[in-house]
Amino acid sequence: MWQAALLMPMLLTAPGGGTAESLAARIESVAAPQAEAGLLSGVLLVARDDEMLFHRAYGHASWELRVPNTPSTRFAVASIAKPMSRMLAHLLVEAGRLELDAPVDRYLQDFPRGPKGGRPTIAHLLAHRSGVPHRVTLASEEVEPLRPADIVRRVEQAGLLFEPGSRRLYSSAGFTCLARVIEIVEGKPFEEVLADQVFAPARMTSAISETGEVLMDRRALPHRLGAHGDRLVVKKGRHKDLRFLTGAGAVYATAGDLLRFVRAIRSGVFGPDHWKRELGADPRAWRGWTGRTGGYEASVDVLAAEDLIFVFLSNLRSAANWQIREQVKRVLTGGAAAAIPDQGRRPVSRRERVLSDRRRPLLHSRQRQHHEVPTRSCRPGRRPDLDR
Repeated sequence: MWQAALLMPMLLTAPGGGTAESLAARIESVAAPQAEAGLLSGVLLVARDDEMLFHRAYGHASWELRVPNTPSTRFAVASIAKPMSRMLAHLLVEAGRLELDAPVDRYLQDFPRGPKGGRPTIAHLLAHRSGVPHRVTLASEEVEPLRPADIVRRVEQAGLLFEPGSRRLYSSAGFTCLARVIEIVEGKPFEEVLADQVFAPARMTSAISETGEVLMDRRALPHRLGAHGDRLVVKKGRHKDLRFLTGAGAVYATAGDLLRFVRAIRSGVFGPDHWKRELGADPRAWRGWTGRTGGYEASVDVLAAEDLIFVFLSNLRSAANWQIREQVKRVLTGGAAAAIPDQGRRPVSRRERVLSDRRRPLLHSRQRQHHEVPTRSCRPGRRPDLDR
């Protein structure tokens, strides 16, 4: 099932030649078969300059209740929240409210030091070079309403894994420590600061931080593909209260919100220097962000030379997602989409049943699972690292 939103005038030349109508048909030829097979649930959006080329929703916000996704459905964007937090941190630095080279313990008194006594700085947190572990919570704790202060206490108990600045280790907990610093500097909850200084200027009108038990309008529920006998079926995703990822992955947004975030960076809404830092200096290469948490996957891909922005949000963890993303990017650069192997109608191997039972993602034979380092440069033919 899909629902369509705005499509630009049919006579406008589309990327790769042809009209916007023909481009939409080519993207639809990639996505529709996967949706019909129950392997795609989410929203695909493609824009160029200030025009919408494609914006369609597939699958269900609730597969159990058969509530369809729409273009205005909110999804957890996982680690795509980190560029928002980086933006906020740099805005506070520019305003003189925060110092990049300041040690974290200036703001968090008992923050740990490295094995040799080194003091991590705010810059170390932003660059994943602080030594803070990626995770300091057990899976069983991630359903609890943990706040940044709770994560900081766990980091203090766990200690740093290495001397700050000596190496790089991707750390969501480090970004939640950064969120706690921002709460102390600004004197109010991180989500309020983020909403005031990032969401509002970018006109991200549907973006919102995790609400816990409070109902969230238009939220897609998480799902995953799993084994049922010898078949792959859609199953419920594990519930999480994403506040343990505040600053790192606790934002819900629509595809349109992420489009507006990119456009705000590009147009200088936040200042002139942020585009190069976030989306790279080479306009001919696909750049962007990815995220994955629970039953959600998200990606934003930007090809600056063509003024192309491609947003893909999903509430179904599926091996098809990355392949859909890669094929749509091929279409956008004038290539022919390759067939995506049918993952939904084949027998399931014993190994896949074991993986499913452990609630790990099912992997296509060409795919690998990475959790440490997110990929900003999206090179053709390579699966990007999707972080949790």
